[in-house]
Amino acid sequence: TVNHGGGLRKARQRTWANPIHYAHVMGSGLVGGTPIGVHLECGTYSTSREFGHLPVVAGAPDLDAMAVVAEDPDVLRVMIVHRCACAGTIDLAIDLGGLKTQPEAQVLTLAGESLGDENTAEQPERIVPVASTVQVSSGSIQLALPAFSVTRIDLPLTV
Repeated sequence: TVNHGGGLRKARQRTWANPIHYAHVMGSGLVGGTPIGVHLECGTYSTSREFGHLPVVAGAPDLDAMAVVAEDPDVLRVMIVHRCACAGTIDLAIDLGGLKTQPEAQVLTLAGESLGDENTAEQPERIVPVASTVQVSSGSIQLALPAFSVTRIDLPLTV
C-alpha cells in the first residue's frame, strides 16, 4: 500500500519498507535518462467493478513499460509492470532493435504471490527486489515476468 511515510511502516518501535518503497527505489534509476520509444504487444484485461478508488477498466494492457538511456554509465533501463491479476506468469521477448549492447543485462524483480501481499513487522523482507541476470541472444532478451511484479532491466550499451 502507498502511505504518507514514503512506503515505510512503523509499529511497536519497528520500522520496515513496504513493497511500494522498493518499487520507487527501482524506478528512481530512470530519473534523468533520455526516454526512448517502447512498442508493447501483450494481452489485455478488463474489470467489471471498481476496486477502492480504481475505476472499471476495459481492454487495459497486461503489461506497462517505459525505457530510458541513462548517461552514467551508458545503459538502457527498462521498467516493466505486470498489472494483470489473472494472467499468471507472462513470457516476454524484448527486441533491442539493433542497439549495440553488452551480452548480459542486470535484472531486479519485485514480486508478491497475490495482490494483497505485504511486508509486516514479523516478515519485514517478505517482498524485496531480487537480483538476477539475463543474456542477450540474437538482439533480444527473453524474460518470464511473475504476476504482481515490477521488473527493471539494466543493459549496458557499447559504443
